[in-house]
Amino acid sequence: MANKQRVEEEVYEVSDLVMLMTKHCCREYKQKGKKCITTFMPWNDGPYKVIAAFPEQSEYTLCLLNDKKHTFSGFHANLLKHHIANDPSLFPGWKYPCPGPIVMKDGAMDHHVIDKIIDEHRWGCECQYLVRW
Repeated sequence: MANKQRVEEEVYEVSDLVMLMTKHCCREYKQKGKKCITTFMPWNDGPYKVIAAFPEQSEYTLCLLNDKKHTFSGFHANLLKHHIANDPSLFPGWKYPCPGPIVMKDGAMDHHVIDKIIDEHRWGCECQYLVRW
C-alpha cells in the first residue's frame, strides 16, 4: 500500500538558491540545558547555493561558507525549499540599507561604521553582534 499523502519532492538544480530548515539546530539549541527557548528562532536559514545535486538520492550539497553550525554540506531534499527573493517594488521597507565600506588611508576597504551595537550573542567561543549601520 502506497502512502496517499506523499507529494512529489522538489528537484533543485546546481546554482539554485535554497533555504535550509533549522529544526535540527533548534533541537541542539534546546539540549544545551540552559532553559533555552526556540520560539523566536527562525524556521529557515540561508539562502545557500546548491553546488551539487543528486536528485535520484534526494541529496543536495550546499555552499555553506565555513558555517560551523553544520558539520556536513549534504542535505536531504525535505530540509530544503526554494529561496524567494524580496520584490522591493512590492515591499520597499523590507530591504535594509547597508552602507558601503570606508576607504582608509592605506586603501583598505574592509571597514564599516557602526552606529550602535544592539545585541550580543555567544556562539561557542565566538560572539555575534546585532548592529545598526
